[in-house]
Amino acid sequence: MKNKIFLTVIFFLALSLSGCAFINFLPQQNTADKNGHDFGAIKNPQKMTHKTLSVYIPGDWQEQKQGMFLFYLPPGSIATNTVAEKVVISVYSLPKNSTTTLAEFMKEDFANNQKGIPGLQFVTSTEPVKVGPLLGREEKYVNQIIGKRISITQINAVSGDILYKLQHYCVENSCQYDAIFAEMAARFEIIPQDSTGQ
Repeated sequence: MKNKIFLTVIFFLALSLSGCAFINFLPQQNTADKNGHDFGAIKNPQKMTHKTLSVYIPGDWQEQKQGMFLFYLPPGSIATNTVAEKVVISVYSLPKNSTTTLAEFMKEDFANNQKGIPGLQFVTSTEPVKVGPLLGREEKYVNQIIGKRISITQINAVSGDILYKLQHYCVENSCQYDAIFAEMAARFEIIPQDSTGQ
């Protein structure tokens, strides 16, 4: 009787192990795009290209341009809704041969913003952070808007005389797209400018 139980256990153990081996040999689903980018958080990636940058966004997101700002919005989000979750990208020209560090620039930028937005508070910073091929700096802030605390993650990076600013806005503790924002930053592409700025 003990031998039958032992053989049954061995049989089921062998069967389960062969099943695991079969699963391991199944072809892996390829999530890479035609450029070889392997996406995890961004589903059905679409590439949005502009004069100085390209960014990948989920296929069901929309892009809106307002002045110098590019808004990337999940389904149902509106750019003008101050508490809606969104990603905003903007590009700035820096003075030629500036010696200001990214940390110094962001500190000055925060101080200027705080003058117009007294509720804006600094939370933390991280450096370096990958912004496509660049090394950037990430800072986190919170702001009180119409009775809600808004979490703002901002990543800045510099290429030559161009500053790239990526921001993620969402209601604190209700952010759904942190991983998408991180992947947008990691897959960010710089479009090199020639000496004439073309």
